[in-house]
Amino acid sequence: MKQFVDDDCMQFIYEVKWSTPTKEEPLQKVTASMYFTIKISFDVAPESPVEVKYTYECSNIILKPGIVPFKEDWIRRLMQYKLEFIRMQESAFGVHEPRFIEQ
Repeated sequence: MKQFVDDDCMQFIYEVKWSTPTKEEPLQKVTASMYFTIKISFDVAPESPVEVKYTYECSNIILKPGIVPFKEDWIRRLMQYKLEFIRMQESAFGVHEPRFIEQ
């Protein structure tokens, strides 16, 4: 979580990571993240609703609950694209296990 305080508001940013573990593969190669921002304005009454926005990783589109519904399929597709990218790299470079460069 990150917290930002300004003269007129306070914002909290939460990252939620998604994965799809299975019996065969309990530790996934990829995850997908969503970022939720909760903004509390100091200029309104304390009982006023807070502003909530969310965005998917690698996206600059800011979405609002109630206006743009959450799509679980977007999360699944993002993870699927990442897995396909990993498979392409493995196929192109013959690498099947992560390798670390020692310094």
